[in-house]
Amino acid sequence: MTTGHDHITFVDWDHRPAVLVDGKALAVLRPGAAWVSVDEFDVRHTGGVMSEAAWRRRFVGEFGRLDVLRWRPMAQDNVPQSKPLPKAKDFDNAVRAVYAAWMEGRAGSDQAGLVGVAGETGD
Repeated sequence: MTTGHDHITFVDWDHRPAVLVDGKALAVLRPGAAWVSVDEFDVRHTGGVMSEAAWRRRFVGEFGRLDVLRWRPMAQDNVPQSKPLPKAKDFDNAVRAVYAAWMEGRAGSDQAGLVGVAGETGD
């Protein structure tokens, strides 16, 4: 199971791909090599922070595809709720209730208009 992390920072560290995550630094020291733990202080203070897209463009030619999935922050799909989330039928029922109230109000105003007109012509 993959664990999530709060933030991942992409770094060009001495012309090598590196990431800063959870107070640690990891880098690929040469093409084809695996990720290794390196000095976080050195990477943080001497490396150039980049966007992920720029980081990938910079290193894809020499280092190939760099897998950072294990450090990527995990999006939580089902955020805990204090009460159950509404279902589609709940939304349908709400729309029906609003429509019924609108129709009732419209019918009431039409009847009031007819009574007023009838009262005017009958007097």
